[in-house]
Amino acid sequence: CAGAGARADDPGVRAGVKAAGEEAGWVVARLGALAGLVCACGAERWVISDPLESGADANTVELGDIPVLRTAAIHGDTEMVKLLLAKGANPTATVKENGSTSLMRAADNGDTGVVEALLAGGADPNAKNKNGSTALLMAALNGDVPTMNALIKKGANTASIPSLSYAIAMDDRKKAEALLAKNAGIDERD
Repeated sequence: CAGAGARADDPGVRAGVKAAGEEAGWVVARLGALAGLVCACGAERWVISDPLESGADANTVELGDIPVLRTAAIHGDTEMVKLLLAKGANPTATVKENGSTSLMRAADNGDTGVVEALLAGGADPNAKNKNGSTALLMAALNGDVPTMNALIKKGANTASIPSLSYAIAMDDRKKAEALLAKNAGIDERD
């Protein structure tokens, strides 16, 4: 990003990107790479919003069949997630290789804002990847109580997480102490 020579806020750059998209379909074809650029480098939002306004598919996948929405989730870019959802990105799309969703990735990263945006956009809090893991389990394994609470409030099945993690997430001190008193393992379930 740094040292690329052109500034994203330069009107000439914007016009050039738009023209390239209209003439060659380049912007539409590279929407995934652009999403990564916007998220990772702080490029201007129009780099994505203009192609979307021109009809680019918000469900574009990058190399490896990774949905663009997941790229935004990986980078913790709540505003990009909201933009992609507003333009029709599928909040339940999975990576073919492992079945993981954008919600799972955001939960694993502990990004409660992205998790909340994805849930508001229709992400399934109980979706499972090919290993049977859920977003709630990923948040629990990381001890991320705010993300766990956001998922539980939207209907995540708490049977998928260890009892001690659930007690902590629910701020149930008595239950947590009882589990600890009986030496409950961190992965033990009721």
